[in-house]
Amino acid sequence: MLKQPNPRDEWTPGTKLWVVIVGAASALEAFGLWYDAKHPGNRRKWTLTSNARTAAGFDSVTGEALDVPLGRLRRSALVMALAWLGYHWTRKGGEF
Repeated sequence: MLKQPNPRDEWTPGTKLWVVIVGAASALEAFGLWYDAKHPGNRRKWTLTSNARTAAGFDSVTGEALDVPLGRLRRSALVMALAWLGYHWTRKGGEF
């Protein structure tokens, strides 16, 4: 049985900002996926995944770990951020 929404919930200017941010990110990701499909194996960073891999010390195309400054720390930070995101999205209440 579904619960009724709380009547005190309200939309804010922050809600509109989040819609704009998510919309822009979705458009950028769609372009990146289209670009990667047209140019397989390219080294241009358009998608969130290719940028996150590069920032974390992985090769953006193959996903292999690279010898970069603070590589282990950067890769560990990515793994911890992804673990936190999974926890954040599945926990009741949604807060940290």
